[in-house]
Amino acid sequence: MTEGLSICPGCNELFIPGEGYTKKYCKSSCYSRDYYQNNKDRLKEYHRLYYSTHKSVAAKQKKRYIEDPDKLRDKSKAYYWSHRPEVLERSKQKRKEERIRATEKRRTEQFNHALLSLHLAKYHSSYQDVCDLFQEVTKILPGAAYIQLNRGQKLFPAFLFLYLKLNGENISIITYSEAFQHLDKDVFKHDLIQLKKLSSGYRARDRKAIIKIKLRNLIHKFELGEQFLATMHIISEMFWSQLRETTDDVATGTIYALTLVKWGNSTPTISKVCKHLGIASSSVLYQIKHKILKIRKKSEFKTIIGAKKAIFSVINQKQLKMKIPSLYINNFDNKCSFSKFK
Repeated sequence: MTEGLSICPGCNELFIPGEGYTKKYCKSSCYSRDYYQNNKDRLKEYHRLYYSTHKSVAAKQKKRYIEDPDKLRDKSKAYYWSHRPEVLERSKQKRKEERIRATEKRRTEQFNHALLSLHLAKYHSSYQDVCDLFQEVTKILPGAAYIQLNRGQKLFPAFLFLYLKLNGENISIITYSEAFQHLDKDVFKHDLIQLKKLSSGYRARDRKAIIKIKLRNLIHKFELGEQFLATMHIISEMFWSQLRETTDDVATGTIYALTLVKWGNSTPTISKVCKHLGIASSSVLYQIKHKILKIRKKSEFKTIIGAKKAIFSVINQKQLKMKIPSLYINNFDNKCSFSKFK
């Protein structure tokens, strides 16, 4: 888990080594503090000599200002008005450069902290590629100039999340958001939707294959068995048209809930599985109520257990429509073959 990580001598915390001072220190403040402690006497002597050398110059400037402040003020005003366009352009360029440097510094800190929290240090070498791709994406978003200067550090978490998902990393929004301090979840979700619209790779990904991987992970996590997995695969095929518009994690939780009802099991509970997937149980209830059962009135649906008969009926109707033998979807023994439905 600590592969590719180092211990910062400034704060004694694990971090991902980078370039320059970040090869040894996690951030600039740790480097400055450690450098000062190791060179305290030399720095004090340097500052003493510096102030003693420039003290006379500062005294002359102060004296000149005190003797004739109007002359100095008039001279400054004359210079400003005679070079006003150049002064304003330099000031504007300086502010722009400072904001870009601050944004890049913040982005680097976000990237390193996220990878460290998610135990994905292997992506550290891809930082420059991620930044180059991020710059290309921001150029085609509405209000590109505003985004690059003002919203770059707010948009980057959503972009990094999408980048990791496209590279096959199984991370939920809840787990990911915990890796960022002071993350506005509403802004994050809005930015994520914007980026998804632009990402052809995200739209073209094989969602069925991704959900099958998540279902297998549930089997290993809760030790449910291969028969249960095969039933979940069939349930996912039955209701894919209703579940394809929701997220991968919510679709996985809904498929598990339907399979649990079909098998008549009570453990592990739906809430426990939803917590493992990083989603709310209410999102699964919503899918079953509005997409599977298509119930509009609140009084007709309160819990999944209470709607067990209705869920059974819908699954049986789908089963007959798709001509799936009962052998393949009910609680069957180990001798059955599932290759046909994998």
